Amino acid sequence: MKINYDSRFLVLFFFLILFDMTGESTLYASGSKGRPWYSPYVIAGVLSYAVAAAMYYNIAKKTPLLVINTFWHMTIFTVMTLMGVFYFKNKITVARGVGLLFAFAAIICMYLSNIHGL
Repeated sequence: MKINYDSRFLVLFFFLILFDMTGESTLYASGSKGRPWYSPYVIAGVLSYAVAAAMYYNIAKKTPLLVINTFWHMTIFTVMTLMGVFYFKNKITVARGVGLLFAFAAIICMYLSNIHGL
């Protein structure tokens, strides 16, 4: 299957990332502050994930699973790590840093394998 990264794909992918990150960061912030499951923040996080699922569904109609997941996880991995460090003030130890490097290397290997057939 030839993958066409047209404007439709890019718009859907942008909103997939936007709503996925919104859901993840909202639920993380709510959970770390001990908010109840019925608080507006938790509900907003769950609804964000629902919208992200709809975007994923529409992308999946014309794009292979491995391609979607590789791009999705590379983007989320990078952005959420930066958000965790700079916004939520999470600390990265040497062991966590090495783990992050290995995880990023694995994602790059998946990308090269899926896109370039290596």
